Parts: sequence; structure tokens; C-alpha cells
Amino acid sequence: MTMDFGRSLSTHYAMVPTVRASGLEDPRTPLDPDYDDGENSVSSWFGDGSRSDTGLKITRKLALGYSPYYRAVSLLGGDTGRCRLVVYKRIVESYGEGKEKDKEHSAYRLLFRKPNKYMTAATWKETMMLHATDKGNGYSYISRVDGKPVEILLLDPERTWPVRVKGDLYYCHQLESGEWRKLPAKDVIHLKNISWDGLCGVGWREIGKETLGLGIASRKFATRFYRRGAVPSVVLEAPGKMTPKVIRQLRKQWEEMQSGLENMHRTAILQQGTRANVLSQSARDSQMSEMQMFNVRMTSALTGVPARKLGDPTGQGYNSVYADNQNYLDQALDVWLVKFEEECMDKLLSDDEKENDTHVIEFNRKTFAQTDMTSRYQAHAIAKQNKLRTTNEIRADENEPPLPGGDVLENTAQVSGNDPKQEEPRPDEQQPPEPPKPEDGDNADES
Repeated sequence: MTMDFGRSLSTHYAMVPTVRASGLEDPRTPLDPDYDDGENSVSSWFGDGSRSDTGLKITRKLALGYSPYYRAVSLLGGDTGRCRLVVYKRIVESYGEGKEKDKEHSAYRLLFRKPNKYMTAATWKETMMLHATDKGNGYSYISRVDGKPVEILLLDPERTWPVRVKGDLYYCHQLESGEWRKLPAKDVIHLKNISWDGLCGVGWREIGKETLGLGIASRKFATRFYRRGAVPSVVLEAPGKMTPKVIRQLRKQWEEMQSGLENMHRTAILQQGTRANVLSQSARDSQMSEMQMFNVRMTSALTGVPARKLGDPTGQGYNSVYADNQNYLDQALDVWLVKFEEECMDKLLSDDEKENDTHVIEFNRKTFAQTDMTSRYQAHAIAKQNKLRTTNEIRADENEPPLPGGDVLENTAQVSGNDPKQEEPRPDEQQPPEPPKPEDGDNADES
């Protein structure tokens, strides 16, 4: 956070009581960041990553530098950001029920356009998703005036923690000054990943450190492999005994000639009986490409994003790209959208609105229903024919201006003259054909 943003949070927290770290009653984890009690310590959760069995410490920078993982978190965050989060008001009439946008609601503008003066709604949702997926928890503070939300501010997930105090849930946030604030749960939007206790989520970087460690280590091996000109280990065998100076000079000359892509396949000339013994495997034998694809699939299993979207061209498991995209929406993205919706409804709607079920906050999932023009127009025609959508609603989806009289639901079958009542008679209702008339001379009286 910038210093200006921290001062803004301090202003909003002015009425929130200050608490001592030792005064918070968390039955599982103390609040003191310097307390160390193994894997249950605060530092193990707030730290900058843990070390995997590969020996790599999976920091945020290192994890996001691994392209399949970056693609997964950026794809989920970007798709959530571009999907409009709308406050709807339920409509109950004698002839049916429905809902419409409630643009007068205090939370409508915050969720639809700008939650605060520092960022747009898309940036806020995308950042919340990054915090929730990578760290396990995304937090935002709701500033209220007369009980109505007027601003939503991001909280740093590494300095925010849920605690229970005498059976009540609070959120503790550490300001840049080092001072802790205790925030009521009703004023904190908490988007969490999979959780053991339902209070605090576990991030992909922590729970998938071995998967990410293997992928990052494989990438490092590949880059070093090619940096060495695809000949990473060569032993030069020379007859007799050489001085250390001669050994260093021979090694330097060999590496300058053979290292780097521009020096690959250059002819080496060895003098005085010197022989080069290659001890390494070739790139094909080491199966680096197969290992890279395996790591992509493991990252897909960790994040839920289909492997095809992470760079594996063989990862498509459906007969069409459309079906594969639908699987991504159903299995990966929609899980997060539902969590986001429920948390916003719980924290941004009033008690009366929730009790009487007068409002609902939902993502407009039609954003993802992108099809080709022919299929889209056919769907519009079917919706209009069955009185599901008006002409102006369809034109609004196509970014076209409304037409006079276009707000009336009409049956296109009747308008076009295709009256469903005028149907062809069924075969059993048709009149039998008349018998053929006798030709001249047939059945004539004999003279």
C-alpha cells in the first residue's frame, strides 16, 4: 500500500478501538507476528513463502514468474474483473416474479463502477481474486456513513487476520505504523480459498509449493541447459599433467567457444592429444518437453483451470472449444463467483433487505456467453418468439439504440402471419379422396 492509502485507512479506522496483540483471543494462533510455534505460527502464514523439497523458497515473485501459475491466477482474476457485479431488486407482481437493477442502492455504484477513488471495480475484483487464490484470503474494508456503504478499501492479506473474541468474529488489521485495529466482521468482505476451519483460507502458493517448486526447478534446468549450448557437462581429457594455470586457460577457452545458443554446433579443435568426453544426455533423452507439459497439467490440477488454457495444446478434453470453455466456467470460475456474490450480499445488504429477500447481488454471467453471430441471432429470435425478451433488450445486447415500441413482448410467429392455430390437418382427419369418374363408354347400358 502507498502511504496515502494507509492514511486513508487510518482515517476510516479512527473510530475503531485499538487492541493489543496479546489481548485478542484466538484459540488457534496468537496474533504476535514474531511468535514462532512451527507450522501453526503467524509467521508461517504471513511469511513470503515456504521452501519446497526442490530447495526453492516459493516466494510471491518466484511463483508469479512461473508462467502457467501466473496464467491461472490472472485468468481467474481477469474474468472476474470483467464480469459486472450488479445489485438487483426483486419484483413481485400478481402475474409473476422477476428482478431489475437497483441503481439507487448505495452499493450499486461501488460494485458496478468504483469501489473507491483509487481503483475501478474491475481492478478491485481482480486484486481480490489474486489475494484469495495466491494467499488464500482477500479482504476489503467497508466504510459506512449512517449505516450505508460509501467506500470499499482493499486490505493487505499479509497484515489482516480473522480472530474470535468471546464467540464473536473480528478482523485484525495492522496499519503501516505497526498499530493493530480490530474491525467488526460485518465491515469486512472476506473472499477465502478452501479452508479447514471456515475462517481462514489456504493459498495455492502454500498448499501447492511442491507442484510449483517442481515446475520452477524444471524451467531453471531448461534455461541452464540451453545456456550451456545443450552440452552442459563435458570432461576434457589431456595426456600428462597440467599446471593449474593451464587448466584454467583450457576451461575458459572451451566455455567461450561452446557456451550460448550462438555457439551451438561449432567445430572444436583439440591439440596435443586432448579428448572431449560428453557425459550428459541430449535434450530429447532428458524429456524436458514432456516434463514441462507434465508440470502444466499439475498446475491445472492445483488451480482448477483447464490445462489447455495454461499452455498445453493437448489438454482439450471436449469435442469443441465452446464445450471446453463451458467446463472452465462451471468447474473453475463459477465457484469463485458464487463465493463473491454471497459475501457481498452478506456484508453490503441491510438486515431488512436480507430478511425480506428484497435484493440480490449477482454477477452478470451473460458476459461469458460469447458465440458466433449466427448462433447469437438465432438465440435472439427464439427468445423473442417465446416472449422471453423484447426487441429493445436484444438491441441493447448488440449495443444498438432502442426502437419506438420495442419494449413490448410480442409473438413473432403471430406477427409474421404464422398463426399456430392454422395447422395442417392430421392424416386421420383428412377427407378420403373422391372415387374417379367413369370414362365414356364405361358402365354404359347395353343396347
